[in-house]
Amino acid sequence: MALDIRGVSKHFRHKGKNTLALDNVDLHVQPGEFICLLGPSGCGKSTLLNIVAGFMKADSGTILSQGTPVTKPGADRCVLFQQPTLYSWMTTKQNVMFGPKMTGMDKTAASERAAELLDIVGLGAFQNHYPHQLSGGMRHRVAYARALINKPNILLLDEPFAALDAITRVSMQNFLLELWQQERTTILFVTHDVEEACLLADRVCVMSARPGRVHAISTVDIPRPRTQATVESQVFIENRRALRTTLEETLGQQEAVVQ
Repeated sequence: MALDIRGVSKHFRHKGKNTLALDNVDLHVQPGEFICLLGPSGCGKSTLLNIVAGFMKADSGTILSQGTPVTKPGADRCVLFQQPTLYSWMTTKQNVMFGPKMTGMDKTAASERAAELLDIVGLGAFQNHYPHQLSGGMRHRVAYARALINKPNILLLDEPFAALDAITRVSMQNFLLELWQQERTTILFVTHDVEEACLLADRVCVMSARPGRVHAISTVDIPRPRTQATVESQVFIENRRALRTTLEETLGQQEAVVQ
Protein backbone atom coordinates (compact mmCIF):
# COMPACT_ATOMS: atom_id res chain seq x y z
CA MET A 1 0.00 0.00 0.00
CA ALA A 2 1.55 3.31 -1.08
CA LEU A 3 -0.74 5.40 1.12
CA ASP A 4 -3.21 4.28 3.78
CA ILE A 5 -5.52 6.91 5.31
CA ARG A 6 -7.61 5.54 8.17
CA GLY A 7 -10.32 7.40 10.07
CA VAL A 8 -8.73 10.84 9.76
CA SER A 9 -10.59 13.74 11.39
CA LYS A 10 -9.53 17.36 11.84
CA HIS A 11 -11.05 20.30 13.76
CA PHE A 12 -10.18 23.98 13.44
CA ARG A 13 -10.93 26.57 16.10
CA HIS A 14 -12.02 30.02 14.92
CA LYS A 15 -13.49 32.82 17.00
CA GLY A 16 -14.13 30.49 19.87
CA LYS A 17 -15.95 27.91 17.78
CA ASN A 18 -14.80 24.46 16.67
CA THR A 19 -15.31 23.57 13.01
CA LEU A 20 -15.07 19.95 11.90
CA ALA A 21 -13.09 20.12 8.65
CA LEU A 22 -12.57 16.38 8.08
CA ASP A 23 -14.69 13.58 9.50
CA ASN A 24 -13.49 9.97 9.57
CA VAL A 25 -11.82 9.97 6.15
CA ASP A 26 -10.62 6.62 4.77
CA LEU A 27 -8.64 6.26 1.54
CA HIS A 28 -6.34 3.45 0.42
CA VAL A 29 -3.95 4.09 -2.48
CA GLN A 30 -2.00 1.40 -4.32
CA PRO A 31 1.54 1.95 -5.69
CA GLY A 32 1.48 3.74 -9.03
CA GLU A 33 -2.15 4.84 -8.74
CA PHE A 34 -3.31 8.28 -9.83
CA ILE A 35 -5.99 9.46 -7.38
CA CYS A 36 -7.90 12.74 -7.60
CA LEU A 37 -9.58 14.38 -4.62
CA LEU A 38 -12.66 16.13 -6.03
CA GLY A 39 -15.14 18.27 -4.16
CA PRO A 40 -16.57 21.74 -3.59
CA SER A 41 -14.67 24.52 -1.85
CA GLY A 42 -14.46 23.93 1.87
CA CYS A 43 -14.65 20.14 1.70
CA GLY A 44 -11.18 19.67 3.20
CA LYS A 45 -9.28 18.51 0.10
CA SER A 46 -6.26 20.71 0.77
CA THR A 47 -6.46 20.05 4.51
CA LEU A 48 -6.23 16.32 3.86
CA LEU A 49 -3.30 16.86 1.49
CA ASN A 50 -1.49 18.92 4.13
CA ILE A 51 -2.01 16.20 6.73
CA VAL A 52 -0.65 13.58 4.33
CA ALA A 53 2.32 15.86 3.64
CA GLY A 54 3.00 16.14 7.37
CA PHE A 55 2.45 19.91 7.45
CA MET A 56 -0.35 19.56 10.01
CA LYS A 57 -1.53 16.84 12.36
CA ALA A 58 -4.88 15.05 12.36
CA ASP A 59 -6.92 15.10 15.57
CA SER A 60 -7.67 11.40 15.15
CA GLY A 61 -6.91 8.59 12.75
CA THR A 62 -3.67 7.45 11.14
CA ILE A 63 -1.83 7.90 7.85
CA LEU A 64 0.73 5.37 6.66
CA SER A 65 3.16 6.01 3.79
CA GLN A 66 4.47 2.62 2.64
CA GLY A 67 3.53 1.28 6.05
CA THR A 68 5.30 4.01 8.05
CA PRO A 69 3.21 6.42 10.16
CA VAL A 70 3.25 10.02 8.89
CA THR A 71 4.16 12.39 11.73
CA LYS A 72 6.10 15.10 9.88
CA PRO A 73 7.24 16.05 6.36
CA GLY A 74 9.52 13.50 4.70
CA ALA A 75 11.38 12.74 1.49
CA ASP A 76 8.89 9.95 0.74
CA ARG A 77 6.24 12.62 0.04
CA CYS A 78 6.75 15.61 -2.25
CA VAL A 79 4.26 18.49 -2.52
CA LEU A 80 3.79 20.63 -5.62
CA PHE A 81 1.66 23.78 -5.36
CA GLN A 82 0.12 26.17 -7.88
CA GLN A 83 3.32 28.21 -8.19
CA PRO A 84 6.66 26.44 -8.77
CA THR A 85 9.16 27.54 -6.12
CA LEU A 86 12.46 27.60 -7.98
CA TYR A 87 15.63 29.30 -6.76
CA SER A 88 16.13 32.34 -8.99
CA TRP A 89 19.93 32.32 -8.64
CA MET A 90 20.27 28.69 -9.75
CA THR A 91 20.18 27.28 -13.27
CA THR A 92 17.53 24.77 -14.26
CA LYS A 93 19.89 21.86 -13.65
CA GLN A 94 21.14 23.28 -10.34
CA ASN A 95 17.53 23.59 -9.16
CA VAL A 96 16.88 19.94 -9.99
CA MET A 97 20.10 18.85 -8.26
CA PHE A 98 19.39 20.82 -5.07
CA GLY A 99 17.64 17.98 -3.23
CA PRO A 100 20.30 15.34 -3.91
CA LYS A 101 22.97 17.86 -2.92
CA MET A 102 21.30 18.33 0.47
CA THR A 103 21.03 14.56 1.03
CA GLY A 104 24.62 13.84 0.08
CA MET A 105 24.01 11.98 -3.18
CA ASP A 106 27.12 11.43 -5.30
CA LYS A 107 27.53 14.55 -7.44
CA THR A 108 28.13 12.65 -10.68
CA ALA A 109 25.09 10.43 -10.14
CA ALA A 110 22.95 13.46 -9.27
CA SER A 111 24.12 15.30 -12.38
CA GLU A 112 23.34 12.33 -14.62
CA ARG A 113 19.90 11.82 -13.09
CA ALA A 114 19.10 15.55 -13.34
CA ALA A 115 20.05 15.56 -17.02
CA GLU A 116 17.94 12.44 -17.60
CA LEU A 117 14.89 13.97 -15.91
CA LEU A 118 15.25 17.26 -17.76
CA ASP A 119 15.25 15.28 -21.00
CA ILE A 120 12.12 13.43 -19.83
CA VAL A 121 10.28 16.70 -19.11
CA GLY A 122 11.40 18.18 -22.43
CA LEU A 123 13.94 20.66 -21.08
CA GLY A 124 17.22 18.97 -21.97
CA ALA A 125 18.25 22.01 -24.01
CA PHE A 126 17.53 24.41 -21.14
CA GLN A 127 19.78 22.99 -18.41
CA ASN A 128 21.81 26.20 -18.10
CA HIS A 129 18.89 28.62 -18.23
CA TYR A 130 17.69 30.52 -15.17
CA PRO A 131 14.03 30.56 -14.03
CA HIS A 132 13.41 34.08 -15.36
CA GLN A 133 14.38 32.83 -18.82
CA LEU A 134 11.69 30.12 -18.78
CA SER A 135 7.95 30.29 -19.48
CA GLY A 136 5.43 29.46 -16.75
CA GLY A 137 4.85 25.98 -18.13
CA MET A 138 8.59 25.33 -18.34
CA ARG A 139 9.08 26.35 -14.72
CA HIS A 140 6.38 23.87 -13.72
CA ARG A 141 8.25 21.15 -15.60
CA VAL A 142 11.46 21.97 -13.74
CA ALA A 143 9.55 21.66 -10.46
CA TYR A 144 8.37 18.16 -11.46
CA ALA A 145 11.90 17.10 -12.39
CA ARG A 146 13.16 18.42 -9.05
CA ALA A 147 10.44 16.47 -7.24
CA LEU A 148 11.11 13.19 -9.05
CA ILE A 149 14.89 13.20 -8.62
CA ASN A 150 14.44 12.26 -4.96
CA LYS A 151 12.25 9.28 -5.96
CA PRO A 152 9.35 10.05 -3.61
CA ASN A 153 6.78 7.42 -2.72
CA ILE A 154 4.00 9.82 -3.63
CA LEU A 155 3.51 13.20 -5.30
CA LEU A 156 0.96 15.48 -3.64
CA LEU A 157 -0.46 18.05 -6.05
CA ASP A 158 -2.70 20.84 -4.75
CA GLU A 159 -4.57 22.23 -7.78
CA PRO A 160 -1.24 22.73 -9.57
CA PHE A 161 -2.77 24.04 -12.81
CA ALA A 162 -5.46 26.30 -11.35
CA ALA A 163 -3.47 29.51 -11.87
CA LEU A 164 -2.49 28.74 -15.48
CA ASP A 165 -4.14 30.08 -18.62
CA ALA A 166 -6.29 27.62 -20.56
CA ILE A 167 -3.68 26.74 -23.20
CA THR A 168 -0.88 26.18 -20.69
CA ARG A 169 -3.24 24.19 -18.49
CA VAL A 170 -4.03 21.77 -21.32
CA SER A 171 -0.33 21.48 -22.12
CA MET A 172 0.50 20.68 -18.48
CA GLN A 173 -2.27 18.10 -18.23
CA ASN A 174 -0.81 16.34 -21.28
CA PHE A 175 2.67 16.63 -19.80
CA LEU A 176 1.57 15.13 -16.48
CA LEU A 177 -0.20 12.24 -18.22
CA GLU A 178 2.93 11.44 -20.23
CA LEU A 179 5.20 11.80 -17.19
CA TRP A 180 3.01 9.54 -15.04
CA GLN A 181 2.79 6.99 -17.85
CA GLN A 182 6.59 6.84 -17.93
CA GLU A 183 7.49 7.10 -14.23
CA ARG A 184 4.36 5.56 -12.59
CA THR A 185 4.83 7.58 -9.42
CA THR A 186 1.83 7.43 -7.08
CA ILE A 187 -0.10 10.72 -7.28
CA LEU A 188 -2.69 12.35 -5.02
CA PHE A 189 -4.12 15.31 -6.96
CA VAL A 190 -6.53 17.93 -5.59
CA THR A 191 -8.99 19.45 -8.06
CA HIS A 192 -12.48 20.94 -8.24
CA ASP A 193 -12.70 20.26 -11.99
CA VAL A 194 -14.74 17.19 -13.01
CA GLU A 195 -13.25 17.04 -16.50
CA GLU A 196 -9.68 17.27 -15.17
CA ALA A 197 -10.36 14.47 -12.68
CA CYS A 198 -11.83 12.25 -15.42
CA LEU A 199 -8.89 12.87 -17.73
CA LEU A 200 -6.13 12.24 -15.19
CA ALA A 201 -7.27 9.79 -12.52
CA ASP A 202 -7.55 6.05 -12.10
CA ARG A 203 -9.99 6.67 -9.24
CA VAL A 204 -11.70 9.81 -7.96
CA CYS A 205 -12.41 10.36 -4.28
CA VAL A 206 -15.51 12.59 -4.23
CA MET A 207 -15.74 14.55 -0.99
CA SER A 208 -18.73 16.23 0.61
CA ALA A 209 -18.34 19.55 2.41
CA ARG A 210 -18.67 20.74 6.00
CA PRO A 211 -17.52 18.42 7.33
CA GLY A 212 -15.33 16.83 4.69
CA ARG A 213 -16.25 13.19 4.24
CA VAL A 214 -15.66 10.62 1.52
CA HIS A 215 -18.99 10.59 -0.32
CA ALA A 216 -17.91 8.09 -2.98
CA ILE A 217 -14.84 6.63 -4.66
CA SER A 218 -15.41 6.33 -8.39
CA THR A 219 -13.29 4.28 -10.79
CA VAL A 220 -12.60 6.10 -14.06
CA ASP A 221 -13.23 3.44 -16.68
CA ILE A 222 -11.31 5.06 -19.54
CA PRO A 223 -8.46 3.24 -21.33
CA ARG A 224 -4.91 4.58 -21.14
CA PRO A 225 -2.89 6.20 -22.51
CA ARG A 226 -5.10 9.29 -22.50
CA THR A 227 -4.68 12.60 -24.32
CA GLN A 228 -6.77 15.71 -24.81
CA ALA A 229 -8.46 13.87 -27.69
CA THR A 230 -9.85 11.48 -25.08
CA VAL A 231 -12.29 14.13 -23.87
CA GLU A 232 -14.18 13.86 -27.17
CA SER A 233 -14.77 10.10 -26.83
CA GLN A 234 -18.10 8.60 -25.84
CA VAL A 235 -16.57 6.67 -22.94
CA PHE A 236 -15.14 9.90 -21.53
CA ILE A 237 -18.47 11.70 -21.85
CA GLU A 238 -20.22 8.87 -20.00
CA ASN A 239 -17.64 8.81 -17.20
CA ARG A 240 -17.77 12.59 -16.87
CA ARG A 241 -21.57 12.53 -16.66
CA ALA A 242 -21.51 9.86 -13.94
CA LEU A 243 -18.86 11.72 -11.95
CA ARG A 244 -20.73 15.02 -12.23
CA THR A 245 -23.90 13.31 -10.97
CA THR A 246 -21.98 11.98 -7.96
CA LEU A 247 -20.58 15.43 -7.23
CA GLU A 248 -24.04 17.01 -7.55
CA GLU A 249 -25.31 14.54 -4.94
CA THR A 250 -22.82 15.95 -2.44
CA LEU A 251 -23.88 19.51 -3.28
CA GLY A 252 -27.52 18.54 -2.78
CA GLN A 253 -26.71 17.10 0.62
CA GLN A 254 -24.89 20.29 1.56
CA GLU A 255 -27.88 22.45 0.54
CA ALA A 256 -30.21 20.22 2.55
CA VAL A 257 -28.05 20.68 5.66
CA VAL A 258 -28.00 24.46 5.18
CA GLN A 259 -31.78 24.58 4.78
